[in-house]
Amino acid sequence: MVSNEDHGRRGAVDRLAALVGAVTPLDKTILCVRIKLINHTAPDGFLKKALPTCSGRVLRIKGLIFMYAIIETGGKQYRVREGDALFVEKLPVEPGETVTLDRVLAIVSDGDFKVGAPFVEGAKVLLRAVRQGRGKKIIVFKYKPKKNYRRKKGHRQPFTQVVVEKIETGA
Repeated sequence: MVSNEDHGRRGAVDRLAALVGAVTPLDKTILCVRIKLINHTAPDGFLKKALPTCSGRVLRIKGLIFMYAIIETGGKQYRVREGDALFVEKLPVEPGETVTLDRVLAIVSDGDFKVGAPFVEGAKVLLRAVRQGRGKKIIVFKYKPKKNYRRKKGHRQPFTQVVVEKIETGA
């Protein structure tokens, strides 16, 4: 038995297939391959209903090109697209300033996937700092049993909230 929720997801996939011009079930399968990349870039919300049934990657729909990069900052790796907001380890910038990251590990643009060794030559990601802040407090409690040794400390990790302004491929 098909629930109303599943029917809604299939309907959204069918509407998307009609929009793109996919006719056969194979076309619909190819269309569903990683539709998650277009989740928040879609102008209207009907694609969000299709997401739970889809997996894979679509880079071009009706001439729209979806570009992303994998960057490294603060010892962590992030997959970013233009317009994304993310929290990174604290950067030495004031809110409103622009940061240029050249530690781009991989970049996808126009269906072309470039991987660096270790970084992509000439690729840059421009970030705009939105605010500096500190994360939620965690408690660090150390003790040694039977020795009357107890230490309780709190810690709040500093972060910088940034928005991805532009991704330059360097080509």
